[in-house]
Amino acid sequence: MKDNYLGVEGTPERHANEYELKMEVLGEMIKSTNKEREIIFRNQEVEN
Repeated sequence: MKDNYLGVEGTPERHANEYELKMEVLGEMIKSTNKEREIIFRNQEVEN
């Protein structure tokens, strides 16, 4: 199934697609972490 969407394993096309997908996932993880930190920071401001 992956071959149909990402290309055949071992090809430059597949490598590029997997890299792009990993970067998207990493970006979402960073966004999520930043949101969590912002919430914690705001809660700390309210407590002080």
